Amino acid sequence: MKAPEGKLGMFLWRRRMWLEATFGTSLLEPWEKMTLVVIWSLLMTLIVTGAVKYLPQHLYFIQRRAVYYIVGREGDIQDLVHDGWASGEHPEL
Repeated sequence: MKAPEGKLGMFLWRRRMWLEATFGTSLLEPWEKMTLVVIWSLLMTLIVTGAVKYLPQHLYFIQRRAVYYIVGREGDIQDLVHDGWASGEHPEL
């Protein structure tokens, strides 16, 4: 394959050649490359969709668990700060 003339074309061509050489896709036939790209795209779509839908809930859960382990009681961090825990008042200690 001949390299293109423009700077952007040359950059993209070099990235494509690097990718094909790194993962050995230069040895695959065109239909095998397309199959690989379709499978990779589907997997990445599932992973990104799962992260976007599940990650906010999980981060909230982790934050509540961390507050429980640090403070010793459940509750939202804002409630605990306004109750006086951050100001040095520790009623349960």
